[in-house]
Amino acid sequence: MKLKALMGGLSLNELDGFEEELEEELETEIDELLQKGEIKPTGVKEESDSKQAESKEDEIEKNVVKPRIKGVMSRMNLAVEQIDLLSLTQKMRNTEYNPKRYPGLILRSRQPRSVASIFASGKVTLQTRTTGEAKQAARK
Repeated sequence: MKLKALMGGLSLNELDGFEEELEEELETEIDELLQKGEIKPTGVKEESDSKQAESKEDEIEKNVVKPRIKGVMSRMNLAVEQIDLLSLTQKMRNTEYNPKRYPGLILRSRQPRSVASIFASGKVTLQTRTTGEAKQAARK
């Protein structure tokens, strides 16, 4: 699942549980490292110091960076052969199109907050903060 996410192969439905899955994997990896003895809480010599060991374990978990999803990028392919981006720019609001600088039309939406890059070939790249916003923006 990790490799699939890094390569950009997750669908929006798979992305919903991805953050929790990463957190669970991180917790199990920390537990395994503690059990193997690769990570050792310092200052613990006997089992009677277990409370101290647990606090050290909690401290280690707090210092580990946990992944957090900050944005979602979606790709779509419209069922058209060619799009006239210049006429589309003239008919729509909140658009930017300068073919000398960037080959795509940039469409900014306020509700849901998103940015879409539309290319003449019919390919669309959509950037939002959450998967829900991505689904909403894709419908518009």
